[in-house]
Parts: sequence; structure tokens; C-alpha cells
Amino acid sequence: MNKILFFLFFYTLFSRDLFTFWIFNPLKYYNERGNKKYSEKKYDDALIEYGKAEENSPRDSALKYNLANTLYRQGQYDKAGQIYEQALEATDPNLLSHIYFNRGNTFFRKGEYDKAILDYKEVLLLNPDDRDAKLNMELARKKLREHSRNKENYQSENQQASGNNQQQKKSESGGQNSGKEKQNPGQQPKNKAGEEKERGSGRQEKKIQLQDAVKILDALKEAQKKSQAKMMIIEEDPSRPAGPDW
Repeated sequence: MNKILFFLFFYTLFSRDLFTFWIFNPLKYYNERGNKKYSEKKYDDALIEYGKAEENSPRDSALKYNLANTLYRQGQYDKAGQIYEQALEATDPNLLSHIYFNRGNTFFRKGEYDKAILDYKEVLLLNPDDRDAKLNMELARKKLREHSRNKENYQSENQQASGNNQQQKKSESGGQNSGKEKQNPGQQPKNKAGEEKERGSGRQEKKIQLQDAVKILDALKEAQKKSQAKMMIIEEDPSRPAGPDW
């Protein structure tokens, strides 16, 4: 009888521990809590919960994906990009497409449009029907072209302004030299008032050129702002950070 009671006691204890281990999975528990905080836009709290989950599974790609999404929402694009990079160890094609998509958005936000385009291409290799990736890739291409054009225009304006200044200096210098060479013994030198007027006119021309350059740059900046307002990148939505399915 005592042996039977002893056996039942240990069987019950062992079964309870096994049941607890099976039902309470720390990784799943804390990840779900993190997902809830994420959906409530409590990103600091979400990071804490995901951090607890990571202690139990530091190499889980789906969990790293959720961590990176949260950092992205906080505007920590450099850190988010690093975590997305680690999450690319994932083997699930669906998860991989989400990782590439969101990392592409991270590069887009950092102005690294060439890298963003490469990531959107990876998404389309995994899922050719992803319309969001197609749209974002076209936006990234457009931004890359605009960036190149603005850079070329800026360099061209600087070169033109520099050339005008040099030409003006040569013109002023040449005018003064020719005046000295052509002056006859009987010819009276220019009075100081006349020289001041010429110098004042040169300064005024320089001022006008600088004002024009400033106006052009302001116009370019304004056009860029309007363009950015029209081009809204598609962000990852709550359906994308679904969390690992354990």
C-alpha cells in the first residue's frame, strides 16, 4: 500500500511539471505579450516583453523580426536594420519576404534608396505578387533619380556661380589695367567718385547673383518637400508582425 502511494505521489508531481512545461512556453508567452503592446503602440513595453522572450531563444528569427519592427516604429532605423540582418537566418519564405520588405523600408527612411531597391527585389523573388513591394520599389527608384538630379543641379549651379565670379574678377582686373595702359599724358585720371561707383556696381552684381542662387536653392527645397508629401511609402502594418507561431 505504501509503495502504491509513493508511486502515485511521484507520478502526480512529475506529470504536473511536465504539464506546466508544456503549457507555459516562456518564448510564446512573452512574444504574445510583446505583440499586444506593439498593437497598442506601447513600443517601449513591447521591447521589454520581446527582450524576455529573447532570453529563452536568442537566435529565433521571428522574434528578432518583431524586435526590429518595434525599433523601426521608434525611428531607430540603424538598430532596426542590424536586427533585420540577423533575422535573415530565417528559413520560412513568407517570413523572409516580410523581413526584406521591412528592411527595405528602413533603408528608404535612411535615404539609402539603392539598398532599399535591392531588398524590394528580394521580396518579389519570394513573392512576385507583392504589390506593396512593387510600389515601394518604384518610389525608391523615383527618389534615387530625384536625388541624383538635385545633386547634379547643385553642382552645376556652384560651378556656374564660381565661373561668373572668376569672370567678373577678370573683367574688373582687365578694365583697371586697360585704363592705365590707354591713359595719355594729357588725359586726366578718373576721379575717386567714378571708381567708387564702378566698385559699388560690382558689389551690387555679386549681391544679385547670390540672391538668385539662394532663391534657386529655396525653390528646389520647396519642390522636394512637395514631392515627398506626394510619395508616401507603404509601411508594414499590424498583419505583418504576426509573431512566431509556436
